[in-house]
Amino acid sequence: MPNTDAKSLALWLRLWREEVALAEAGELPDPLPTSVSPPHKPSEVQSFDSFGVWTGDIRLLNPWLVREVRRPLYFAVLGEWLDGMWLIAPFARFSLPATVGEFNTGRGESDPRQSPLSVLSLWNAHTVPPEVVQQSWFLDTLSESELENAWEVFRQVMTGKALPPHLMERVGPPMHHPADPRHDYLAEEAGGLSPLGRSAEEYVSHLKDAVDVVPVSRETEVEDKWVESTLGQFGLAVAGAAATGGGITLKLHVPELEVRVTFRQDSRGERVIARVTSLIDSNVSHKLDGGVVMRGGKVVGKFARGRAEFKATTLSGKIGLRNRRGNPLVAIVETDS
Repeated sequence: MPNTDAKSLALWLRLWREEVALAEAGELPDPLPTSVSPPHKPSEVQSFDSFGVWTGDIRLLNPWLVREVRRPLYFAVLGEWLDGMWLIAPFARFSLPATVGEFNTGRGESDPRQSPLSVLSLWNAHTVPPEVVQQSWFLDTLSESELENAWEVFRQVMTGKALPPHLMERVGPPMHHPADPRHDYLAEEAGGLSPLGRSAEEYVSHLKDAVDVVPVSRETEVEDKWVESTLGQFGLAVAGAAATGGGITLKLHVPELEVRVTFRQDSRGERVIARVTSLIDSNVSHKLDGGVVMRGGKVVGKFARGRAEFKATTLSGKIGLRNRRGNPLVAIVETDS
């Protein structure tokens, strides 16, 4: 075993042994009882963010769906799957990757508050029905590079395809010995998420028995408040760049949230970055986090950490805003006076 793998394994084993000692001392939280029915209302603070599930979402799962898991279960949405299901991967128990199927996002290193989002367990990814993902709370989004790297590790787990060199240093060491304690860890983690596998089996079984019905998307159940967008038009982008030295800017005032959403398109007419700021003090606002931009009855982008990124072409024509509950928001186009 290379020195780097040996050092990484030693650090992980220390975390594992510390947790084992806490468990033996009865210091870990008890799992939720299986004999008790889930509460009708999962939280007194905030209801589920069931609208606008998006590839790259980072979410907190309803704990009653995985009662044996003794920690808040954060997960990432990797993408849409067959039959309306989603592919998700949980974040790991420890801040260091245990195996080659666990990917170090680096989030805990850059911000200790994000330590629970340090390691993504791609080996424990599950396909789940839409109602499972909808029983969760939106927290953040993966960056494009995080999502791409997660898929690389997932493909390695599923197919054995070699990882690119830049990812080899961000996964855990391989397992060789049958007495490796990581086998116990993997078994515990897989067992904790086994209810998700059963829910997928039940969902597929019901699909086989169901009569074909044209689904009605929640995205089209309500009428959006549209505004005319000048974004996504290359000709205008060139004209705007010539006149101002940059790309097109669109500013929307959202009275209900007391925020301004500023969309800035690059001079090539390819990308748009939107930032949300308070109308009161012009600081970054998180009031629109989990909210989405609509176009043509479809979600084209999602806000997190006070910002969102888009392909410019997805914002041409009429666009609308919705909050994290899926409710349309009135937006007013601001004009320079």
